[in-house]
Amino acid sequence: MAKRKATGRGAQYRHGAQSKPSEDALARHYAAILGQEIQTPAPKTHIERAALELARCEAMLDRAQAHHTSLQPVFDVTEYREIEDQIIDVFEWPDAEFEVKVEAMQRLMRVKSMNASQVKKSKRLAERYLKEAHASRGRALKVYLDALEDDLPKFANY
Repeated sequence: MAKRKATGRGAQYRHGAQSKPSEDALARHYAAILGQEIQTPAPKTHIERAALELARCEAMLDRAQAHHTSLQPVFDVTEYREIEDQIIDVFEWPDAEFEVKVEAMQRLMRVKSMNASQVKKSKRLAERYLKEAHASRGRALKVYLDALEDDLPKFANY
């Protein structure tokens, strides 16, 4: 019997707005934070590990902001627009009966409602991704700043 692939929390982040950031974006943010290239195979110090996590969160935030921004001018879903056009064509039939046109109008209103609902749902999801990315970046920044603070020399209060 074939073993079923596990579906867990890790499986849901393989694609889309919350997928793993690209190596280029990660390297770019890491270099901006520490001023050096990413250490391979893995960062050695706790500062480098915190900087790597902060770079990952920054790259995720960039992706979430781009996704959120790309959805702002969207007012309809393409598939629903095509259905609306097909229903509107019914009104142009010269020999269509009145009842057919009434039903077409009802279906058109239903499709428009579904379209608006889908657009609203997509925008709400993108906003959630953006809020999660901001929160994740805030946590990573706090860990990074704490790691930097631990390495600073301690001065006695006078």
